Amino acid sequence: MITDKSVGLSEIIQDDHPYRITTARSVDSLSRSVDLSGVLHPCILLKEGGTEDRGGYVVVSGHLRIEAMKQTGGTLVPARVVDASQDRQAALLHCARAAVMDNAFSRPLDMVEKAKGVALLNRYMSLEEIVKDSPALFNERLNLRIAENLLTLGRQPANIHRMVLESRLSIKTLAKLETFDPDIRDRFIRLFQYIKMGQNKQLDVVVHIQEIAAREDLSIAEFMDSEKVDSIVTMDHPDENLKSAHLRNFLAERRFPEKTKARQEYRAALKELDFGNAISLDPPRDFEGDTYRISFDFKTADEFNRALDKLIRARYSDRLRELIK
Repeated sequence: MITDKSVGLSEIIQDDHPYRITTARSVDSLSRSVDLSGVLHPCILLKEGGTEDRGGYVVVSGHLRIEAMKQTGGTLVPARVVDASQDRQAALLHCARAAVMDNAFSRPLDMVEKAKGVALLNRYMSLEEIVKDSPALFNERLNLRIAENLLTLGRQPANIHRMVLESRLSIKTLAKLETFDPDIRDRFIRLFQYIKMGQNKQLDVVVHIQEIAAREDLSIAEFMDSEKVDSIVTMDHPDENLKSAHLRNFLAERRFPEKTKARQEYRAALKELDFGNAISLDPPRDFEGDTYRISFDFKTADEFNRALDKLIRARYSDRLRELIK
């Protein structure tokens, strides 16, 4: 089923890459290496029989090596050729495994490469089989939950893959978005294209919008199309952290109005008490308990006495009694 031979570039199918999982595109350094020493590691090709207009070989692994050969003017590719004419299913399974392993055992795979690898293998193997064989396939152990999330990512179009690689969309956020209708899913994806934030913040945004819409009897689409959300998303500011903070603060205020009001009143009261930076008065968690905590830092006896004087003055303050109800 497998033979070693040299294959002409003209015989390799150029417009169909079903086994490609690598996300790398640049071959400049590799071209220099090929020019100096040739292709040291044979490519893996699948012999499909071919037609007159398509040629007869599909690239299983070695896409970048073949691109480098083109740049350096090479004509013959050293290859290991898999023949599918005898047992097609066995040949295709072998090719899927080889495509993943050839990459995974030469360098660490990025998230999208792992995802494309899982999606490729899942054509011929169950997820349970992939997880069981993952150390041999991916050079690392996967669990079923991770494999399921990777499969979801692997089936996405190229623009989603780019967002994941650019850290604009996490794999957990994508899994959450898959539970929504396609239109809502796409709206969230567009939002994260405009505003970059970490995984936990993304998930908070999704959950807050979902809960606000339900609480206010709105559709998620209506809320996301609102003037306020649109103004934050499209605001002309280069600092995406600032845009993220604006959006998350707005959502928190809208989702928890009573808590937001309590926090604002609390901050105003602290300002009037004039504790300064040295003294901290911490409220109950989420303003839902009745236990407060006070602390202060000092380096000298004078600093200790000044902080103590402030606390004694605050003891008789009506504002403090209003604050700690």
